[in-house]
Amino acid sequence: MKKAFLLGVAVGFFCFYIFGKIFVTTHPASDGGVTHSDMASTAAANCPQREPQAIEVPLLPPPEFSKELPEELEASKEGGTVVAWDPVPKALRYDVIVTSPQGTRMNKLKTPFTEVQLRDFRTGDAEESRFLVSIATVNIDGKPGAFGKPKRIIVRDRPDITAPTIKSIKTED
Repeated sequence: MKKAFLLGVAVGFFCFYIFGKIFVTTHPASDGGVTHSDMASTAAANCPQREPQAIEVPLLPPPEFSKELPEELEASKEGGTVVAWDPVPKALRYDVIVTSPQGTRMNKLKTPFTEVQLRDFRTGDAEESRFLVSIATVNIDGKPGAFGKPKRIIVRDRPDITAPTIKSIKTED
């Protein structure tokens, strides 16, 4: 046991001596040795210098609308409508754009989700207006891809369902 301990101490001193020689900094004025900074600059001078290269992240394709959605979405001015789409792998978020019947952009949403509820459509005096909604996928660099095929939203001024008429009301006295 004592021999193993002494052997361990001897190996420890030997390692300290060897590694201490490598990592001890000497000063050129004292004994003509080389400092670590001299070794580092020599190593840097011998290594080929390369400019850091940015990795180009490709733009992602636009998402497909959910198959459960009808070909044309219907909404009322007050109620709005839900738009859903299939997720795109590696997407950071999605940009959703709603354009008016005249082609002007009404709203732009940024969302990490694959479903949004659109409301407060401005239809003016028209009883029915048509809007378009398009979606683009944004990659991890924050760059949006192309917008996909738009889906039409029909907004009616009044709902198609009318309230039933009440002929008489019976009250209990």
